[in-house]
Amino acid sequence: MLVVIESYDKRNSDLEALLQGNSIQYLSMTYQGELPTGVLCPFQYYCNIDLNGRARFFNEIEVPDGCEIRQDNHPYGEVRKDGFPLARIFYWPNSFRRVKAVDWLNRDLSISYTEHYDCYGTQYAKTYYLHGNVYQTAYYNKHHEVIQVNHITKYVMLQDNNKKYLFPSIVEFNSHYLDELGLTDQPYIINSLSYPLFLCRFRAKEANTTLLWQERFVDGIPGNMIVELEQPKAIHTIIMEDKEEYEQILSRYPSTSIKVKLGIESLHT
Repeated sequence: MLVVIESYDKRNSDLEALLQGNSIQYLSMTYQGELPTGVLCPFQYYCNIDLNGRARFFNEIEVPDGCEIRQDNHPYGEVRKDGFPLARIFYWPNSFRRVKAVDWLNRDLSISYTEHYDCYGTQYAKTYYLHGNVYQTAYYNKHHEVIQVNHITKYVMLQDNNKKYLFPSIVEFNSHYLDELGLTDQPYIINSLSYPLFLCRFRAKEANTTLLWQERFVDGIPGNMIVELEQPKAIHTIIMEDKEEYEQILSRYPSTSIKVKLGIESLHT
C-alpha cells in the first residue's frame, strides 16, 4: 500500500504515525527540504540528495566577495555590501539561524531568485522570478541541473542518464518515477484532493484509492470529492473524521458506489 502526500510536513508526519505498518510505503510528490529515511520522492531520487547532515548556519552560505552577513532585529538575516541589502536569509522553524532559503534581491529590493537549502545542509534548488512572479524552479545534484519545474506552463523537465524527458505536469512526472521503481497497480491512501488525487486518477485502472479526509468542509462537499462520488474513477473508500460531514455525504449521495466510513479505525475494516 502506498500513501501519497503532496509534501512532507507536520500534518503528514502525524499521518505517518497514525498509519504505522510494515507494509505501508510513502510517496512525497514534492521536496521541501525535509524527508525521513524511507519516504519515496522523485526529486530526492533523481537529484541523489543526501539525507544526512545538518542545516547550514547563517554564516555558512556562500556570498560574493566584500559582503557581510548581518542579523539585526528582523526575523531574517541580510547579506549586505557597502550597507546595501543584497539578500535576505530565512530560517528553519524552531532553529537558531539554520538556513532554509535565501532571497537574492534586485536593486529595487524585489526578489530575483531564491536559493533553497534543506535541513541536511544542501542547496538543492533555485526558484527564479519574473516581474515579481515565480516562473521556474531548478533542482540540482552535486554537479548540474537535473529537474526544471515551470510554474507557468506546469511542465516538468527531467535530465536522467543523458536522456531528457518532458512531462505535462508533476502528476505525470511522479507517475514516471513510480513506473521506474516498478510500483504499479498499488492500492493508495491519500489525504488530499489535489495532486495526490490527480496522480491516483491518472494511474487508475480501477478504483483502488482510500481518501482519509482530515480537513473540514468550507463551502459544502469539495468539488473534487463530488466528482468521485458521482463518477468514481480512483476512490473506492472515503474515511471521514467528522460525523456531521459523514452524514452530509450519505444524505446527498445515498447511491454512490464509494464506501463512506466514519473514524480512522474503519481503515482496517
